Amino acid sequence: MLTWEDIQKQYDVLFVANLNEMVSNGRSAGSIIDTYQEGLLSLYDRWNEAKYLHIDEFMYEFISFSVRVYRYA
Repeated sequence: MLTWEDIQKQYDVLFVANLNEMVSNGRSAGSIIDTYQEGLLSLYDRWNEAKYLHIDEFMYEFISFSVRVYRYA
């Protein structure tokens, strides 16, 4: 079963990987923190609905979700 801690670790890795791009696009620290928190809340809601999925299925959902979060961040 997927644990929230595992999902949050993956989200943190993805967020850090995109941090340089957000900074180079002129995002303020407050804006970046807001993006992190909003994404985390949305991801938690999605995890709550889909935690019964196999890890491969959830990772597909996770990646699709993450692309949308960072595209509009």
